[in-house]
This record gives sequence, structure tokens and C-alpha cells, in this order.
Amino acid sequence: MLALLLLLSGCRIEMSLDEAPAGPGTAQSSVPASGNTSAQNESLSIFINGDIEYDESQINLKAYTSLQEGALLKVILREYPKEASLREIFNDEVQPAETPVVEELIEVDSKGKSTLTLERQADIVYFMVVQFNPELQPDEIKEVYGARGEKVVVASNVEHYEYEGETMIGVTTSANIGMRPSWAYLQ
Repeated sequence: MLALLLLLSGCRIEMSLDEAPAGPGTAQSSVPASGNTSAQNESLSIFINGDIEYDESQINLKAYTSLQEGALLKVILREYPKEASLREIFNDEVQPAETPVVEELIEVDSKGKSTLTLERQADIVYFMVVQFNPELQPDEIKEVYGARGEKVVVASNVEHYEYEGETMIGVTTSANIGMRPSWAYLQ
């Protein structure tokens, strides 16, 4: 019994609902054949995080992601009302304005990074959102992640939404940006 247990402890059996069962003498790997590429039925994880440094006049975003080079991230910056207190903002008692101050697309580079510098008013608290939206992607990126994001599997920050009558799967992360010079990170 001990010999059988030792023999089996080095074995790992994997099953996939996306593929036909392996025949005798064939092996399957759970590791993709190459970096950030996608097989037809492969599910992909996406993470987006980043650092935000700001002072009285500028906001500097450095986003880090597992997205393939050439993917686009949508950055939305909204203002909170001037009369709102920091306590109300951080307790979600007040919401930022519906109309964005800035809405821009930034491209992911070969290292998974994107940067953006924005002008700001010193006495305003902002809410920044960074999104991966499949409908905004170039065709070569849609091939990787799916035209509706259907190949994306994410543990957190996944967002299901409707676009032109279809359910899309995107990724959203956000941060509040205060008044004093400081930093924040996307979460």
C-alpha cells in the first residue's frame, strides 16, 4: 500500500471540458505553448493594477497588466462635487459626476505597461477608472480575448455589461485621487 501511495504521489491527472480526452500514450500540459497567445478554446486571466502619483497640477498613471501588447485600456476621470467631504466620498455616501472630465484610450506596451499624464485642479477629488473593454480592441486583440471577452476568466474585477445587445466581459479597476500631493493604486 505504501509503495502504491508513493508511486501515485508523483502523478497528476487533469481534465478539461474544452478538449477531447487524451488517448493512450498521449500527454497534456496545463501550460500554454507560448507566452501571451491563445488557443481557440483557451481561457485567459487578466489583471490590471497600477500606481497613481499626483500633485496639485498633474495625475500620473502607470498601469500594469497581463494584457497582450497592443491592447487598449480606457481611462475615465470623474470629479466628485466640491462640497463633498472626504468622509462622504470614502464611505460611498456621494458619487462622482456622471460626465467624465477625461476619457482616453491608452495602449499596452510589450512589457504590459501603459502610462498617462493628466492635468488636474488642486481642490478637486477625482475618481479614476481603468477598463479593458473587448469592443474597443483592435481585431488582433479580439482574436486573443474574444470579440465579447468570452475567453477572459478573472477572479476579481470582472465586469459583465451589455453593449449593442450583447453581453460583454471586461475588467475594471479604480481609485480615488485626493487633493494633497500623494499616491494611490488601482484596485
